Amino acid sequence: LNLHRNEAFQKPPKASKEPKKVSDLMRAALFLQKITSASVNNNSDILNIEIRHPDPNLAALIANTFSSTFIEQNLEYKLSSTTGAVKWLTEQLDELKKQLDNAEQELYSFSKHYNLVALPQEDRQRVASSGISTINETLIATRLQCMDYTANQKLLQSVISQWDKDPFNIGWADVMQNPTIQELKRIVVVEQRKLVALKERYGAKHPQILRQQSALDEANKYLVKEVNNVLNVLKMKQAKACNYEVLLSSSLQHAKVVAQEHLKQEVEYQRHKRARDNTATLYQYVLKRMKESGLSAQLRVNNIRPLDAAAVPQSPISPRPWRNLIVSLLLGIAIGLGLAQLVDTMDNSIKSL
Repeated sequence: LNLHRNEAFQKPPKASKEPKKVSDLMRAALFLQKITSASVNNNSDILNIEIRHPDPNLAALIANTFSSTFIEQNLEYKLSSTTGAVKWLTEQLDELKKQLDNAEQELYSFSKHYNLVALPQEDRQRVASSGISTINETLIATRLQCMDYTANQKLLQSVISQWDKDPFNIGWADVMQNPTIQELKRIVVVEQRKLVALKERYGAKHPQILRQQSALDEANKYLVKEVNNVLNVLKMKQAKACNYEVLLSSSLQHAKVVAQEHLKQEVEYQRHKRARDNTATLYQYVLKRMKESGLSAQLRVNNIRPLDAAAVPQSPISPRPWRNLIVSLLLGIAIGLGLAQLVDTMDNSIKSL
């Protein structure tokens, strides 16, 4: 209101404690403090502002200006705190946005580097466990097959070593059921019978006996060759099964190492994912709070409002001449009567009737 330039307002206070050298602005402020009072009604939230000044228009203007300024200042204080919160949240949001971008980029780079499939952790572990279980089952079956082929090979070799003693007593399924060996056995029997018949007729050095012996030896040669072929086939199967066992054993160890490596990668992947998710959650929370604070700043809600504006008084509250005159008259009469009664009470002299 520029009261320090208003001549109608400039009435220096009578207080003797005022500094000797003060500016017009300070003098006006001191005088404004002296003529201003504020009080709160009991059990209410109503604030009364009272201005005492010789100029009624100026007194009403100052009171109303006090009210509007106080309301505006309260609103600005609230808005300043809200604006500060929005500014701080905006800075935090920018920083969280950078952190979120970095976390997402790290997660993507990690997944791309290790060629991780976007499967749930349980599915990835199930796939790895299923592969190891399949290899292990195949390894067990192959190991048993290798052991079976090895045992059969040793047994067949033992039987073949007894060939000269009993060439036809080979109780082996692959030998007994082999049609070629059965045919060769039949030929050997026939040639033996012929040799026996010729020996009964001719001497040991007869040419027919020699030729028949040669034919029998040839038949036995083919029979041994065919049995050895069976043995060689069994050796090949045994070698194949045992080599496959070694390969499966190596594959199983490799699968376990890969599974451990995948587990390690999974732990690292979950760490990156957890960091990304936590940052994203915090980013969404700060974004929500920033929007709420921005909306509160735009609403301009104030908890103070003017109840009644100060009106220009039609009569001064002080001084009141007629009231003071009547009070003085009554007070004078009362004091006079009291003094007369006091004088009469203290007079103890005798007077004539």
